[in-house]
Amino acid sequence: MATFGLILSVLLYLAIPHAPASIYKYGVYERSDEIIVYFDGERLEFDIPPMIIDERVMVSMRELFEAFGAPVSWREHSQTIHTQCSMNSITLRIDDTNASLWTHNLNTHGRRLVVSSGRNVRLDVPPQVIDDSVFVPLRDVSRMFGAVAEWDEDTRTVYLRIIYDGYRNIPQHVLSIRG
Repeated sequence: MATFGLILSVLLYLAIPHAPASIYKYGVYERSDEIIVYFDGERLEFDIPPMIIDERVMVSMRELFEAFGAPVSWREHSQTIHTQCSMNSITLRIDDTNASLWTHNLNTHGRRLVVSSGRNVRLDVPPQVIDDSVFVPLRDVSRMFGAVAEWDEDTRTVYLRIIYDGYRNIPQHVLSIRG
């Protein structure tokens, strides 16, 4: 009888998930697939949760751009997104992996000059419409804003950090422009 109790205990122990990504909720263990995003130490909240598509974290464009302080312009007829953050203008198109990044410079009096350089940037995953919201690849778009994204697989967390002050061009080694 003691052997039966021991076997039953071992089987119950093995049946309950004990991975770090498991949580106890309402008496049942379940895996948390939530992706958490921190922007300079503050957690970002999304109306539609971030998701992984083609091994890339995709987030709602509006909440991400708001975090960067970048206004969003949506052109329905051409399915394009345009924003300007600090000294950079970015244009993205739905289902297109090609994006445009324009960098502006200041003259000695602090007035904006004409666009100094324009580049085509190749995105790993194109922007997509999901549940009536536009989702963009977090890492690629963050780089265009002058930030780096670090992924922690164990906690399914992305940490975004701004690495330039907005008045200088984005360092080439950070942007890693492809295409």
